[in-house]
Amino acid sequence: MALSPGSTLQNGKYKLQQTLGKGGFGLTYRAEHTVAQAPLVLKSPNDDLRVDPEYPKFVDRFLKEGKTLWTLSQKRHPHIVRVTDLFEERGVPWLVMDYIRGESLFDRVQRKGALPEAEAIGFMGQMGSALLAVHGAQLVHRDAHPGNIMILPPDPTKTQREAILIDFGIAGEMFPSTVSSKFFGNPAFAPYEQFGMPADPLMDVYTLAASCYFAVTGVFPESAMNRKLYGRGLVAPRQHRGTLSQGLNGAILAGMALEAGDRLSLPEWLRLLQSPSAGVVPPPPIPKTAPTVAAGGRGQGGKGGNTQPTVQAWSIDAVPLNSEGGKVDYTRLRDLLKAGQWKEADQETEKCMERALGTSSGSDIYRPKLLLQFPCADLKTIDQLWIRASQGRYGFSIQKKIYVKCGGKLDGNYPGDYIFCKFGEEVGWYVNNSWVNYSDRDWSGTSVLGHLPACLDSELDLVWDPWAEEVTWSPLLFFRIATCKV
Repeated sequence: MALSPGSTLQNGKYKLQQTLGKGGFGLTYRAEHTVAQAPLVLKSPNDDLRVDPEYPKFVDRFLKEGKTLWTLSQKRHPHIVRVTDLFEERGVPWLVMDYIRGESLFDRVQRKGALPEAEAIGFMGQMGSALLAVHGAQLVHRDAHPGNIMILPPDPTKTQREAILIDFGIAGEMFPSTVSSKFFGNPAFAPYEQFGMPADPLMDVYTLAASCYFAVTGVFPESAMNRKLYGRGLVAPRQHRGTLSQGLNGAILAGMALEAGDRLSLPEWLRLLQSPSAGVVPPPPIPKTAPTVAAGGRGQGGKGGNTQPTVQAWSIDAVPLNSEGGKVDYTRLRDLLKAGQWKEADQETEKCMERALGTSSGSDIYRPKLLLQFPCADLKTIDQLWIRASQGRYGFSIQKKIYVKCGGKLDGNYPGDYIFCKFGEEVGWYVNNSWVNYSDRDWSGTSVLGHLPACLDSELDLVWDPWAEEVTWSPLLFFRIATCKV
Protein backbone atom coordinates (compact mmCIF):
# COMPACT_ATOMS: atom_id res chain seq x y z
CA MET A 1 0.00 0.00 0.00
CA ALA A 2 1.33 3.44 -0.95
CA LEU A 3 2.05 5.74 1.99
CA SER A 4 0.21 9.04 2.14
CA PRO A 5 1.93 12.47 1.98
CA GLY A 6 3.18 13.51 5.39
CA SER A 7 4.21 9.98 6.43
CA THR A 8 7.64 9.80 8.02
CA LEU A 9 10.38 7.19 8.13
CA GLN A 10 13.49 6.62 10.23
CA ASN A 11 12.08 8.40 13.29
CA GLY A 12 11.09 11.45 11.31
CA LYS A 13 14.31 11.78 9.33
CA TYR A 14 12.49 11.45 6.01
CA LYS A 15 9.08 12.98 5.29
CA LEU A 16 7.15 11.81 2.22
CA GLN A 17 5.68 14.61 0.11
CA GLN A 18 4.14 12.97 -2.94
CA THR A 19 4.10 9.77 -4.98
CA LEU A 20 6.20 10.20 -8.12
CA GLY A 21 5.45 6.83 -9.64
CA LYS A 22 3.88 3.45 -9.01
CA GLY A 23 4.80 0.58 -11.29
CA GLY A 24 4.28 -3.15 -11.22
CA PHE A 25 7.40 -3.58 -9.11
CA GLY A 26 8.18 -0.43 -7.18
CA LEU A 27 6.96 2.77 -5.56
CA THR A 28 8.82 6.05 -5.88
CA TYR A 29 8.25 9.05 -3.65
CA ARG A 30 9.51 12.58 -3.49
CA ALA A 31 10.53 13.26 0.09
CA GLU A 32 12.38 15.71 2.29
CA HIS A 33 15.31 15.26 4.63
CA THR A 34 13.73 17.01 7.59
CA VAL A 35 17.00 18.11 9.18
CA ALA A 36 18.84 19.28 6.07
CA GLN A 37 15.53 20.39 4.47
CA ALA A 38 16.79 18.90 1.22
CA PRO A 39 14.66 17.16 -1.41
CA LEU A 40 15.21 13.44 -1.89
CA VAL A 41 13.70 10.46 -3.69
CA LEU A 42 12.74 7.28 -1.84
CA LYS A 43 12.04 3.98 -3.54
CA SER A 44 10.60 0.74 -2.16
CA PRO A 45 9.07 -2.46 -3.53
CA ASN A 46 5.39 -2.24 -4.37
CA ASP A 47 3.65 -3.37 -1.19
CA ASP A 48 0.63 -4.49 -3.23
CA LEU A 49 2.66 -7.53 -4.29
CA ARG A 50 2.77 -9.07 -0.81
CA VAL A 51 0.23 -11.68 -1.91
CA ASP A 52 2.53 -12.83 -4.70
CA PRO A 53 4.37 -16.10 -3.94
CA GLU A 54 7.58 -14.59 -5.42
CA TYR A 55 7.40 -11.46 -3.27
CA PRO A 56 10.06 -12.52 -0.70
CA LYS A 57 12.53 -13.25 -3.49
CA PHE A 58 11.75 -9.92 -5.10
CA VAL A 59 12.42 -8.06 -1.84
CA ASP A 60 15.68 -9.97 -1.33
CA ARG A 61 16.80 -9.01 -4.83
CA PHE A 62 15.78 -5.38 -4.26
CA LEU A 63 17.84 -5.30 -1.06
CA LYS A 64 20.85 -7.00 -2.64
CA GLU A 65 20.98 -4.64 -5.60
CA GLY A 66 20.28 -1.69 -3.32
CA LYS A 67 23.40 -2.54 -1.33
CA THR A 68 25.43 -2.72 -4.52
CA LEU A 69 24.14 0.67 -5.65
CA TRP A 70 24.94 2.17 -2.27
CA THR A 71 28.48 0.80 -2.51
CA LEU A 72 28.78 2.11 -6.06
CA SER A 73 27.75 5.57 -4.84
CA GLN A 74 30.69 5.73 -2.42
CA LYS A 75 32.86 6.42 -5.49
CA ARG A 76 30.55 9.05 -6.85
CA HIS A 77 30.11 9.00 -10.61
CA PRO A 78 29.20 12.38 -12.14
CA HIS A 79 26.47 10.86 -14.30
CA ILE A 80 24.81 8.38 -11.92
CA VAL A 81 22.21 9.38 -9.35
CA ARG A 82 23.71 9.08 -5.88
CA VAL A 83 22.24 6.60 -3.38
CA THR A 84 22.61 8.13 0.09
CA ASP A 85 20.89 5.63 2.36
CA LEU A 86 19.46 2.13 2.50
CA PHE A 87 17.31 0.84 5.34
CA GLU A 88 14.41 -1.46 6.16
CA GLU A 89 11.18 -0.19 7.71
CA ARG A 90 7.51 -1.17 7.62
CA GLY A 91 8.63 -4.60 6.50
CA VAL A 92 10.28 -3.47 3.24
CA PRO A 93 13.66 -2.08 2.15
CA TRP A 94 13.95 1.60 1.22
CA LEU A 95 16.48 3.23 -1.09
CA VAL A 96 17.21 6.95 -0.66
CA MET A 97 18.56 8.88 -3.64
CA ASP A 98 19.34 12.45 -4.58
CA TYR A 99 16.51 14.42 -6.13
CA ILE A 100 17.70 15.53 -9.57
CA ARG A 101 16.53 18.94 -10.71
CA GLY A 102 16.07 19.44 -14.43
CA GLU A 103 14.06 17.73 -17.14
CA SER A 104 14.20 14.28 -18.65
CA LEU A 105 15.59 13.71 -22.12
CA PHE A 106 12.08 12.70 -23.15
CA ASP A 107 10.60 16.01 -21.95
CA ARG A 108 13.40 18.01 -23.54
CA VAL A 109 12.85 16.42 -26.95
CA GLN A 110 9.09 16.81 -26.61
CA ARG A 111 9.56 20.48 -25.78
CA LYS A 112 12.34 21.45 -28.22
CA GLY A 113 12.30 18.75 -30.86
CA ALA A 114 15.17 16.55 -32.00
CA LEU A 115 18.54 17.43 -30.54
CA PRO A 116 21.60 18.51 -32.56
CA GLU A 117 23.92 15.58 -33.26
CA ALA A 118 26.78 16.86 -31.11
CA GLU A 119 24.51 17.44 -28.12
CA ALA A 120 22.92 14.00 -28.39
CA ILE A 121 26.29 12.29 -28.76
CA GLY A 122 27.53 14.18 -25.71
CA PHE A 123 24.63 12.99 -23.58
CA MET A 124 24.95 9.41 -24.83
CA GLY A 125 28.67 9.43 -24.06
CA GLN A 126 27.92 10.51 -20.50
CA MET A 127 25.32 7.79 -20.14
CA GLY A 128 27.72 5.26 -21.62
CA SER A 129 30.30 6.22 -19.01
CA ALA A 130 27.68 5.73 -16.31
CA LEU A 131 26.67 2.32 -17.66
CA LEU A 132 30.29 1.16 -17.81
CA ALA A 133 30.55 1.87 -14.09
CA VAL A 134 27.25 0.07 -13.49
CA HIS A 135 28.44 -2.97 -15.43
CA GLY A 136 31.71 -2.88 -13.52
CA ALA A 137 29.66 -3.33 -10.35
CA GLN A 138 28.08 -6.46 -11.92
CA LEU A 139 24.74 -4.72 -12.47
CA VAL A 140 22.66 -4.06 -15.57
CA HIS A 141 20.50 -0.92 -15.55
CA ARG A 142 17.81 -2.36 -17.88
CA ASP A 143 15.89 0.90 -18.15
CA ALA A 144 18.20 3.63 -19.55
CA HIS A 145 15.44 5.14 -21.70
CA PRO A 146 14.86 8.90 -22.25
CA GLY A 147 12.53 9.16 -19.25
CA ASN A 148 15.37 8.05 -16.96
CA ILE A 149 18.02 10.35 -18.43
CA MET A 150 17.79 13.67 -16.58
CA ILE A 151 19.27 16.80 -18.19
CA LEU A 152 20.63 19.21 -15.59
CA PRO A 153 20.09 22.98 -15.82
CA PRO A 154 22.87 24.88 -17.65
CA ASP A 155 26.03 25.45 -15.63
CA PRO A 156 27.93 28.61 -16.69
CA THR A 157 31.22 27.02 -15.55
CA LYS A 158 30.85 24.09 -17.97
CA THR A 159 30.89 24.05 -21.75
CA GLN A 160 28.49 21.11 -22.07
CA ARG A 161 25.16 20.34 -20.47
CA GLU A 162 25.29 17.30 -18.22
CA ALA A 163 22.94 14.35 -17.79
CA ILE A 164 22.29 11.99 -14.89
CA LEU A 165 21.12 8.37 -15.14
CA ILE A 166 18.34 7.65 -12.65
CA ASP A 167 15.83 4.97 -11.62
CA PHE A 168 17.71 1.69 -11.79
CA GLY A 169 15.53 -1.27 -12.74
CA ILE A 170 16.12 -3.01 -9.42
CA ALA A 171 15.09 -6.68 -9.42
CA GLY A 172 13.86 -6.15 -12.95
CA GLU A 173 14.31 -9.70 -14.16
CA MET A 174 11.80 -11.04 -11.62
CA PHE A 175 8.21 -11.01 -12.80
CA PRO A 176 5.54 -11.27 -10.10
CA SER A 177 2.75 -13.56 -11.22
CA THR A 178 0.15 -11.13 -9.90
CA VAL A 179 1.22 -8.40 -12.33
CA SER A 180 -0.81 -8.67 -15.50
CA SER A 181 1.86 -7.16 -17.74
CA LYS A 182 5.14 -8.98 -17.41
CA PHE A 183 7.04 -6.50 -19.53
CA PHE A 184 9.82 -4.68 -17.75
CA GLY A 185 11.17 -1.47 -19.20
CA ASN A 186 9.72 0.80 -21.87
CA PRO A 187 8.86 -1.46 -24.84
CA ALA A 188 10.00 1.09 -27.43
CA PHE A 189 13.51 1.13 -25.96
CA ALA A 190 14.00 -2.39 -24.62
CA PRO A 191 15.51 -5.34 -26.51
CA TYR A 192 13.16 -8.27 -26.86
CA GLU A 193 15.33 -10.60 -24.76
CA GLN A 194 14.83 -8.29 -21.79
CA PHE A 195 11.32 -9.66 -21.46
CA GLY A 196 12.24 -12.92 -19.81
CA MET A 197 15.99 -13.49 -20.17
CA PRO A 198 18.71 -12.99 -17.52
CA ALA A 199 20.22 -9.53 -17.34
CA ASP A 200 23.04 -8.91 -19.81
CA PRO A 201 25.07 -5.70 -20.44
CA LEU A 202 24.09 -5.88 -24.12
CA MET A 203 20.54 -5.02 -23.05
CA ASP A 204 21.80 -1.61 -21.99
CA VAL A 205 23.57 -1.14 -25.33
CA TYR A 206 20.24 -1.57 -27.15
CA THR A 207 18.38 0.77 -24.82
CA LEU A 208 21.02 3.49 -25.04
CA ALA A 209 21.14 3.27 -28.83
CA ALA A 210 17.33 3.45 -28.94
CA SER A 211 17.45 6.51 -26.67
CA CYS A 212 19.90 8.09 -29.10
CA TYR A 213 17.48 7.25 -31.94
CA PHE A 214 14.73 9.17 -30.15
CA ALA A 215 17.04 12.05 -29.20
CA VAL A 216 18.08 12.82 -32.79
CA THR A 217 14.76 12.09 -34.52
CA GLY A 218 12.07 12.91 -31.97
CA VAL A 219 10.39 9.63 -33.00
CA PHE A 220 9.98 6.41 -31.01
CA PRO A 221 11.73 3.48 -32.70
CA GLU A 222 9.81 0.36 -33.66
CA SER A 223 9.77 -1.96 -30.65
CA ALA A 224 12.12 -4.93 -30.66
CA MET A 225 9.22 -7.21 -29.76
CA ASN A 226 7.30 -6.17 -32.87
CA ARG A 227 10.44 -6.62 -34.95
CA LYS A 228 10.97 -10.10 -33.53
CA LEU A 229 7.40 -11.41 -33.52
CA TYR A 230 5.91 -9.69 -36.56
CA GLY A 231 8.95 -9.00 -38.73
CA ARG A 232 8.45 -5.24 -38.69
CA GLY A 233 11.45 -3.32 -39.92
CA LEU A 234 13.37 -0.69 -38.01
CA VAL A 235 13.16 2.59 -39.90
CA ALA A 236 16.67 4.06 -40.17
CA PRO A 237 17.05 7.36 -38.29
CA ARG A 238 18.09 9.14 -41.51
CA GLN A 239 14.66 8.40 -42.97
CA HIS A 240 13.16 10.57 -40.23
CA ARG A 241 15.89 13.20 -40.38
CA GLY A 242 17.64 13.40 -43.71
CA THR A 243 20.42 15.69 -42.46
CA LEU A 244 21.65 13.10 -39.97
CA SER A 245 25.21 11.94 -40.66
CA GLN A 246 25.76 8.48 -42.09
CA GLY A 247 28.13 7.72 -39.23
CA LEU A 248 25.64 8.42 -36.46
CA ASN A 249 22.89 6.67 -38.40
CA GLY A 250 25.07 3.55 -38.64
CA ALA A 251 26.11 3.69 -34.99
CA ILE A 252 22.50 3.78 -33.82
CA LEU A 253 21.52 0.86 -36.05
CA ALA A 254 24.55 -1.15 -34.87
CA GLY A 255 23.55 -0.65 -31.24
CA MET A 256 19.96 -1.62 -31.99
CA ALA A 257 20.79 -4.93 -33.66
CA LEU A 258 17.84 -7.19 -32.94
CA GLU A 259 19.87 -10.19 -31.78
CA ALA A 260 22.17 -9.66 -28.83
CA GLY A 261 24.96 -11.65 -30.49
CA ASP A 262 25.03 -9.13 -33.36
CA ARG A 263 25.49 -6.08 -31.11
CA LEU A 264 28.73 -4.39 -30.21
CA SER A 265 29.90 -4.34 -26.63
CA LEU A 266 29.26 -1.06 -24.84
CA PRO A 267 32.91 0.15 -25.13
CA GLU A 268 32.93 -0.73 -28.84
CA TRP A 269 29.63 1.03 -29.43
CA LEU A 270 30.75 4.17 -27.60
CA ARG A 271 33.89 4.35 -29.71
CA LEU A 272 31.80 4.05 -32.85
CA LEU A 273 29.28 6.61 -31.62
CA GLN A 274 31.88 9.22 -30.65
CA SER A 275 33.72 9.11 -33.95
CA PRO A 276 30.84 8.61 -36.39
CA SER A 277 32.32 10.78 -39.14
CA ALA A 278 35.64 8.93 -39.15
CA GLY A 279 34.22 5.91 -40.93
CA VAL A 280 35.35 3.61 -38.13
CA VAL A 281 34.59 -0.01 -38.79
CA PRO A 282 33.95 -1.66 -35.42
CA PRO A 283 35.41 -5.07 -34.64
CA PRO A 284 32.94 -7.96 -34.80
CA PRO A 285 31.21 -8.76 -31.51
CA ILE A 286 32.44 -11.72 -29.50
CA PRO A 287 30.12 -14.65 -30.25
CA LYS A 288 27.81 -15.57 -27.40
CA THR A 289 26.77 -19.12 -28.13
CA ALA A 290 25.89 -21.21 -31.12
CA PRO A 291 22.22 -20.95 -32.17
CA THR A 292 19.94 -23.31 -30.32
CA VAL A 293 16.38 -24.48 -30.90
CA ALA A 294 14.07 -22.39 -28.75
CA ALA A 295 11.41 -24.04 -26.64
CA GLY A 296 8.31 -24.79 -28.66
CA GLY A 297 10.14 -25.04 -32.01
CA ARG A 298 9.69 -28.02 -34.29
CA GLY A 299 13.37 -28.79 -34.56
CA GLN A 300 16.21 -27.45 -36.59
CA GLY A 301 15.29 -27.08 -40.22
CA GLY A 302 11.68 -28.17 -39.69
CA LYS A 303 8.73 -26.07 -40.74
CA GLY A 304 7.93 -23.53 -38.08
CA GLY A 305 11.30 -24.09 -36.41
CA ASN A 306 12.20 -21.20 -34.12
CA THR A 307 15.94 -20.84 -33.72
CA GLN A 308 17.63 -17.97 -31.92
CA PRO A 309 20.85 -17.39 -30.02
CA THR A 310 20.77 -18.07 -26.33
CA VAL A 311 21.56 -14.76 -24.63
CA GLN A 312 24.13 -15.08 -21.89
CA ALA A 313 26.39 -12.75 -19.99
CA TRP A 314 29.95 -12.36 -21.26
CA SER A 315 31.04 -15.86 -20.34
CA ILE A 316 34.70 -16.09 -19.37
CA ASP A 317 34.16 -19.82 -18.87
CA ALA A 318 33.70 -20.13 -22.64
CA VAL A 319 37.27 -19.03 -23.36
CA PRO A 320 39.48 -22.01 -24.40
CA LEU A 321 42.55 -22.07 -22.13
CA ASN A 322 44.94 -22.79 -24.98
CA SER A 323 48.68 -22.69 -24.48
CA GLU A 324 51.37 -23.56 -26.99
CA GLY A 325 52.93 -26.83 -25.95
CA GLY A 326 50.71 -26.90 -22.86
CA LYS A 327 53.23 -24.80 -20.95
CA VAL A 328 50.73 -22.63 -19.09
CA ASP A 329 47.67 -23.45 -17.00
CA TYR A 330 45.40 -20.37 -17.18
CA THR A 331 42.88 -21.63 -14.64
CA ARG A 332 44.10 -19.32 -11.85
CA LEU A 333 44.11 -16.27 -14.14
CA ARG A 334 40.58 -17.06 -15.27
CA ASP A 335 39.36 -17.50 -11.70
CA LEU A 336 40.98 -14.25 -10.49
CA LEU A 337 39.43 -12.30 -13.37
CA LYS A 338 36.08 -13.98 -12.82
CA ALA A 339 36.19 -12.89 -9.17
CA GLY A 340 37.07 -9.31 -10.12
CA GLN A 341 40.46 -9.46 -8.38
CA TRP A 342 42.06 -7.18 -10.95
CA LYS A 343 45.43 -6.49 -9.34
CA GLU A 344 46.02 -10.13 -8.52
CA ALA A 345 44.97 -11.05 -12.07
CA ASP A 346 47.40 -8.50 -13.47
CA GLN A 347 50.26 -10.04 -11.50
CA GLU A 348 49.16 -13.54 -12.51
CA THR A 349 49.18 -12.40 -16.14
CA GLU A 350 52.84 -11.52 -15.87
CA LYS A 351 53.59 -14.94 -14.36
CA CYS A 352 51.69 -16.63 -17.20
CA MET A 353 53.72 -14.64 -19.72
CA GLU A 354 56.91 -15.78 -18.01
CA ARG A 355 55.83 -19.42 -18.23
CA ALA A 356 54.77 -19.05 -21.86
CA LEU A 357 58.24 -17.73 -22.72
CA GLY A 358 60.04 -20.17 -20.45
CA THR A 359 61.74 -17.39 -18.45
CA SER A 360 62.29 -17.10 -14.72
CA SER A 361 62.49 -13.33 -14.38
CA GLY A 362 59.54 -11.03 -14.89
CA SER A 363 61.70 -8.35 -16.50
CA ASP A 364 62.83 -10.81 -19.19
CA ILE A 365 59.41 -10.85 -20.82
CA TYR A 366 59.93 -7.27 -21.94
CA ARG A 367 63.11 -8.04 -23.88
CA PRO A 368 62.54 -7.50 -27.61
CA LYS A 369 63.93 -10.83 -28.83
CA LEU A 370 61.70 -12.84 -26.50
CA LEU A 371 58.59 -10.72 -26.95
CA LEU A 372 58.73 -11.07 -30.72
CA GLN A 373 58.54 -14.86 -30.20
CA PHE A 374 55.61 -14.78 -27.79
CA PRO A 375 53.30 -17.75 -28.56
CA CYS A 376 50.20 -16.56 -30.40
CA ALA A 377 47.95 -19.14 -28.73
CA ASP A 378 48.90 -17.85 -25.28
CA LEU A 379 48.53 -14.21 -26.32
CA LYS A 380 45.01 -14.90 -27.59
CA THR A 381 44.05 -16.76 -24.42
CA ILE A 382 45.27 -13.96 -22.14
CA ASP A 383 43.57 -11.30 -24.26
CA GLN A 384 40.23 -13.12 -24.42
CA LEU A 385 40.19 -13.75 -20.67
CA TRP A 386 40.68 -10.04 -19.96
CA ILE A 387 38.13 -8.98 -22.58
CA ARG A 388 35.43 -11.34 -21.37
CA ALA A 389 36.00 -10.56 -17.68
CA SER A 390 35.82 -6.80 -18.27
CA GLN A 391 32.95 -6.92 -20.79
CA GLY A 392 35.20 -5.50 -23.50
CA ARG A 393 36.89 -2.83 -21.42
CA TYR A 394 40.35 -4.35 -20.82
CA GLY A 395 42.80 -6.44 -22.82
CA PHE A 396 45.97 -6.17 -24.91
CA SER A 397 43.98 -5.92 -28.15
CA ILE A 398 41.91 -3.06 -26.68
CA GLN A 399 45.13 -1.25 -25.77
CA LYS A 400 46.50 -1.89 -29.25
CA LYS A 401 43.52 -0.15 -30.86
CA ILE A 402 43.91 2.85 -28.55
CA TYR A 403 47.65 2.94 -29.34
CA VAL A 404 46.91 3.07 -33.08
CA LYS A 405 44.25 5.73 -32.51
CA CYS A 406 46.90 7.83 -30.77
CA GLY A 407 49.16 7.61 -33.82
CA GLY A 408 51.26 4.54 -32.93
CA LYS A 409 52.43 2.27 -35.73
CA LEU A 410 52.33 -1.52 -35.56
CA ASP A 411 55.91 -1.87 -36.76
CA GLY A 412 57.60 -2.52 -33.42
CA ASN A 413 59.52 0.75 -33.46
CA TYR A 414 59.49 3.26 -30.65
CA PRO A 415 56.83 5.83 -31.63
CA GLY A 416 58.18 8.87 -29.80
CA ASP A 417 57.46 10.44 -26.45
CA TYR A 418 54.39 12.32 -27.64
CA ILE A 419 52.60 9.14 -28.77
CA PHE A 420 53.49 7.35 -25.55
CA CYS A 421 52.19 10.18 -23.40
CA LYS A 422 49.04 10.52 -25.48
CA PHE A 423 48.38 6.81 -25.12
CA GLY A 424 49.10 7.03 -21.37
CA GLU A 425 46.51 9.79 -21.03
CA GLU A 426 43.91 7.74 -22.91
CA VAL A 427 44.28 4.70 -20.65
CA GLY A 428 44.72 6.63 -17.39
CA TRP A 429 48.41 5.86 -16.89
CA TYR A 430 49.74 9.38 -17.52
CA VAL A 431 48.00 12.02 -15.41
CA ASN A 432 48.94 15.68 -14.94
CA ASN A 433 52.17 15.22 -16.92
CA SER A 434 53.31 12.38 -14.70
CA TRP A 435 53.35 8.58 -15.03
CA VAL A 436 51.20 6.90 -12.39
CA ASN A 437 53.03 4.36 -10.24
CA TYR A 438 51.92 0.75 -10.42
CA SER A 439 50.73 0.76 -6.82
CA ASP A 440 48.53 3.79 -7.52
CA ARG A 441 46.67 2.28 -10.46
CA ASP A 442 42.89 2.05 -10.39
CA TRP A 443 42.12 -1.59 -9.55
CA SER A 444 38.39 -1.07 -9.04
CA GLY A 445 37.38 -2.67 -12.32
CA THR A 446 35.52 0.52 -13.37
CA SER A 447 38.52 2.42 -14.74
CA VAL A 448 38.81 3.82 -18.24
CA LEU A 449 39.00 1.80 -21.44
CA GLY A 450 42.33 0.01 -21.80
CA HIS A 451 43.54 0.73 -18.26
CA LEU A 452 44.41 -2.94 -17.71
CA PRO A 453 46.34 -5.17 -17.91
CA ALA A 454 49.36 -3.25 -16.66
CA CYS A 455 51.52 -6.37 -16.60
CA LEU A 456 54.48 -4.75 -14.86
CA ASP A 457 56.44 -6.23 -12.01
CA SER A 458 55.09 -4.37 -8.97
CA GLU A 459 58.61 -4.13 -7.55
CA LEU A 460 59.74 -2.05 -10.53
CA ASP A 461 57.09 0.57 -9.72
CA LEU A 462 57.43 1.97 -13.22
CA VAL A 463 54.77 2.71 -15.79
CA TRP A 464 55.69 2.98 -19.46
CA ASP A 465 58.57 5.38 -18.92
CA PRO A 466 60.10 5.50 -22.42
CA TRP A 467 63.57 5.87 -20.94
CA ALA A 468 63.26 2.73 -18.78
CA GLU A 469 64.61 -0.37 -20.50
CA GLU A 470 62.12 -2.65 -18.77
CA VAL A 471 59.10 -1.01 -20.37
CA THR A 472 60.12 -0.44 -23.98
CA TRP A 473 58.25 -3.66 -24.74
CA SER A 474 54.96 -1.89 -25.52
CA PRO A 475 55.29 -1.24 -29.29
CA LEU A 476 56.75 -4.72 -29.70
CA LEU A 477 53.81 -6.25 -27.84
CA PHE A 478 51.36 -4.48 -30.14
CA PHE A 479 53.44 -5.56 -33.15
CA ARG A 480 53.24 -9.16 -31.94
CA ILE A 481 49.47 -8.82 -31.36
CA ALA A 482 49.11 -7.66 -34.95
CA THR A 483 51.20 -10.50 -36.37
CA CYS A 484 49.24 -13.03 -34.27
CA LYS A 485 45.98 -11.47 -35.52
CA VAL A 486 44.68 -11.02 -31.96
